[in-house]
Amino acid sequence: MITGRKAAGVCASAVGAVLLITGGSHTPAAPGDNNLLGDILCLASQCSVAVYFVFFKRLIGKYSPVTLMKWMFTYAVCACLPFTFREVSSVPYSSLSLQTWTGIAYVVVLATFVSYICLSFAQQRLKPTAVSMYNYCQPVIASSVAVLWGMDQFGWLKTLSVLLVFTGVFLVTRGKAPAAMQEQ
Repeated sequence: MITGRKAAGVCASAVGAVLLITGGSHTPAAPGDNNLLGDILCLASQCSVAVYFVFFKRLIGKYSPVTLMKWMFTYAVCACLPFTFREVSSVPYSSLSLQTWTGIAYVVVLATFVSYICLSFAQQRLKPTAVSMYNYCQPVIASSVAVLWGMDQFGWLKTLSVLLVFTGVFLVTRGKAPAAMQEQ
């Protein structure tokens, strides 16, 4: 059930995430950079994940996370391969370095498969609103890494953004969660 507190939490986190995305460094973009397109793609990704959390709640309760991920990734390959076959088949795989293969393995196994498995386990135990609120932490983590690597600076705007994100997560996830989880 959507309450005023939850709606305020979602709005606060959304404002914080938008401020993090749009209020970044003021350095001019390199030729060929399309920050707006990237932001739109990130927004589409987050909307897709939110829809996934809501509509697949019953499936997550019925099947194991591994089974669900197996079929989800199989479907994704079947859906994407017709559009990417030419590029995928033209890669000179035998000439790729060990560092490249390690990077690919990291992205496929840890950043994709393990994170989706963790989300599936969380989705079995939490409400979709609580699970999707943690997605608002992604811009915070990305900004923190950018600051640590010296690619950005941490100012008052980022501080405000981080506070808004975590305040929103707190507002959405606090309350009667243990009792509500036992009912499900």
